[in-house]
Amino acid sequence: PNLGLCHSQFPQTLVRTYASDTTGNAYLSYVIRSHNSYHNDFFVCEKTNKCIPYSKVCDLVDDCGDFADEARCNNHFQCANKMLLIPKPHKCDGVFHCLDFSDECNDECSKQLLDGWFLKLVSWVYGILAVLLNTTNICRCISKIPKCINTRTLSNKVWVLLISSGDIVIGLYLLIVAVNDFHYGDKFCHMQATWRTGNFCSFLGIISTLGSLISMISMTLMSVIRFREITRASHLIPSTTVTKLYSLKLGMACWLVAGISFVVSTVPIFSYFEDFFINGLSYDPELKLFIGFPDKTMHLAIIDAYSGRVKARLLSWDTIKSLIQEMFSKDYGGISHQMRTVEFYGNNACFFKYFVTSKDPQRFFVWCFQGIYFICLLIIGVSYFSIAAVAKNIGANAGKKFRSRKQKTQRKIQIMIATDFICWFPFIILCILHSFEVVDAADWYSVISVVILPINSVLNPLFYDDIYLKEFGNFKRKLV
Repeated sequence: PNLGLCHSQFPQTLVRTYASDTTGNAYLSYVIRSHNSYHNDFFVCEKTNKCIPYSKVCDLVDDCGDFADEARCNNHFQCANKMLLIPKPHKCDGVFHCLDFSDECNDECSKQLLDGWFLKLVSWVYGILAVLLNTTNICRCISKIPKCINTRTLSNKVWVLLISSGDIVIGLYLLIVAVNDFHYGDKFCHMQATWRTGNFCSFLGIISTLGSLISMISMTLMSVIRFREITRASHLIPSTTVTKLYSLKLGMACWLVAGISFVVSTVPIFSYFEDFFINGLSYDPELKLFIGFPDKTMHLAIIDAYSGRVKARLLSWDTIKSLIQEMFSKDYGGISHQMRTVEFYGNNACFFKYFVTSKDPQRFFVWCFQGIYFICLLIIGVSYFSIAAVAKNIGANAGKKFRSRKQKTQRKIQIMIATDFICWFPFIILCILHSFEVVDAADWYSVISVVILPINSVLNPLFYDDIYLKEFGNFKRKLV
C-alpha cells in the first residue's frame, strides 16, 4: 500500500516499521511517535489505502471497505453473500446470524426436513403401515357395529374405531411430512422460513396433536370401561342389550372426545391467544434489521434502541408489529406484507412444542398437556393391571380353554402397557428435565416426533384386533 497517504489522515509524526497481525504474518506499517514513546494503533488497508485504528482490525466489521482488515483473521465466519462477518462460534449453533442463512445452511450443518436416511425410512414405513392397518381396522369395526347386540361388544368396537381414527391421522401426518421432505430435499434449509411460517405447517401440527389426543383419551376411556365390564362379569352381572338411549350416549361421548381434542389442538392458533403462542416473526431477507426468526425479546431490544425505554410487559405482539412498521417508510407500502408469524407449531417437524423451559410463555399450556397424558397413562396402567387381576380370579376354576384365552389376553395387556409406557413415560420425564434445564433435549426432537411417539399408531391396531395376529399365526404354521 501507499504508506504516504496516511499523512493526511494522521498528521502526527509517523515512523515506518514492521508489525505482525494475529496470525503472525508480517507487513509494513506505521507507528505514531508521541513524546518518547511509539504507538502502533492504526492499520493501513491494502487496496483502499485507508488508515484505521488498529483496534478495528479483526473486529468483524469491514472498516477498510475491502475486508483487508479482516482477511487475515481467523476469528470469524463470512456469510456467503459476503455482506456480513459473524463470530466463528456462531457458525452451526442452531441460530441464524447471516441474512442468507449460510451460517446454518452449509456443508457442515445444513438440515433437511428429515435428517438422515433412518428418519426418512421410518416416516415412510410408519406412515404407510399406520394408514393401512388402521383403515382395515376402521372398516372392520364399521361392518361389525350394526351386528353388536350387547353393550360390552358395542362399546369395545366404537372405542377401537375412535382409536384407529386418531392413529390413521398420525399416519397421514407422517406421510405428508415424508412427501414434503422428498419435495424440498437439500433446499429445505434455505426455505424453512416459508415452511415454518406457512398455514400448512400449522395444519400439520393440528392434525398430529388431534390424532394423538383422540387416540390417548379413547384408549383411557376404553380401559376404564373394560375394567367396569369385567368387574360386572366377576359378579355374574350379564351385559345389557343395546338400546337407542345407550347408542345415543355412546355417540355423544365419542363426539365429546373428538370435540375436546379439536379445541385443545387448535387453541394455539387462535388470534386471541397470540401473545402466548407466537414464537417470533420472520421477515423478508431484504429487510436486514432482522435475521432468522427473532422472538419478542429481540424485537423489544430493537424497539428500545430505536424509540427509547419501553415497558416490555405491556407490549403485545400487535403493538410490537405496529411499532416495527412505524420504523420504516410507507412510501412503498410499508413492511406489513414482509412480516410472517412463527406460530406454536412453527418448527421443522410442525409438531407439538413439548420441550419448553421455565421462562417460556407457553409453558403452562404445555405442562397441562403433558399432565393430561401422564394421568391417562396412569389410568390405563391401573385399569389393565386390575383387569388382569380380576381375570385371574375368574379363571382360577375355569377350564383349559378359558385359561388359554386368559393368558393370551394378559400377554396382550402386558404388551400394550409396555409400549405405552416405553413411549410416553420416559418422554414425559425428559420434558420435565428439559423444563428445569437439567438437560437440553431440543436435538432429540426429530427422533421423538417421528420415531418414538408415533409407534403406537402402528402397534395399536395389532393389539385391539386379533385378525393380524391370527393371520401371522396361520402364516407361521404354514411355514413350519
